[in-house]
Amino acid sequence: MKSIECGDGDLMTPVEHQIQILELDINALRGKAVLDLGCGKGSLVERLREYGIYAFGVDSNVDKENGYLFKRRITPTSPIPFGERYFDLVVGFENSQ
Repeated sequence: MKSIECGDGDLMTPVEHQIQILELDINALRGKAVLDLGCGKGSLVERLREYGIYAFGVDSNVDKENGYLFKRRITPTSPIPFGERYFDLVVGFENSQ
């Protein structure tokens, strides 16, 4: 796995870099529901779940759907497979068209 050098010379994985840039408070999010819109292959979702966060992801690049990663093309009007007000936090990292 490749690493990214931080300003202080430390190395971190790309997922840890995402967590830092998004300023996610892992301790505060434990037990909460988080949606990553445009999750790519789901790396951030996987890491958040390792921390005890109920993370889910939606993206057209998901390789295989499971109970928390869903393959969908995301548009402003496309439905997602969750109820209204289901998530405590919704994130999107480097989403652009």
